[in-house]
Amino acid sequence: MRIETPQIALLIDYQSLNDDLAEQAKHYINFFREMGTLSIKRAYVDSHGIQDKRFHSVSRAAIELVALHFEIGSGRASVQVALAVDALEIARVNPNIDTFILVAKQVTPYLSLVQKLRELGKYCCLVQKDDHCWSHAAGYCDEYIPIHRILRTENEAVPDSVDKFSLLKRALHLLAFGSPVQKSGLRSKMLQLDPSFHESLFGYQAFDEYVWAAKEAGILVINQSEGGETIARVQRDS
Repeated sequence: MRIETPQIALLIDYQSLNDDLAEQAKHYINFFREMGTLSIKRAYVDSHGIQDKRFHSVSRAAIELVALHFEIGSGRASVQVALAVDALEIARVNPNIDTFILVAKQVTPYLSLVQKLRELGKYCCLVQKDDHCWSHAAGYCDEYIPIHRILRTENEAVPDSVDKFSLLKRALHLLAFGSPVQKSGLRSKMLQLDPSFHESLFGYQAFDEYVWAAKEAGILVINQSEGGETIARVQRDS
């Protein structure tokens, strides 16, 4: 089970995102802060041809820029290797980091890394710009988030006709057929059913907010367990 406040290492393949990260760095940070404590924030890039203004925009978002120096033409593969080596070193020397978020244009080159991190007991979230092969990538990780979801605006809200709690109701049904379940278990089940799920898609800043909205909609009730942990269960008809 994940701890209440995950300690996160956010590792970004800046080489593949390029201008996208420079322009949207603050959006990334604001989004990922809702997932836990961002203990490590690093962006990896081959310094050849990167303009100073891009470095500055990333630095203003309090992201550590790891500028690597390679022979021209080897940048992308070398950055991927450097990020992977760094991730494994973080996992080895910093046991408090329990969550890794990897961001790239395409996450396929990092799937072996994700497998290893999960073997080490780490929670892995993949964030990808391209939707190409997303279902394949989602099968390797604990959570998958397309970048467009992070950058979505209020004008892109989900239409009212969409049942934003349909996945939640399905997960509750499959988990215990109406018996009480922990919120962490509920979210894990929802991600198992649909790895692309994230509460922000429906305009919520955190999963707690999403669950409380479901309570207000009469879908579930929230109680306090003996250990003080909030649990959720399906509201049964009288």
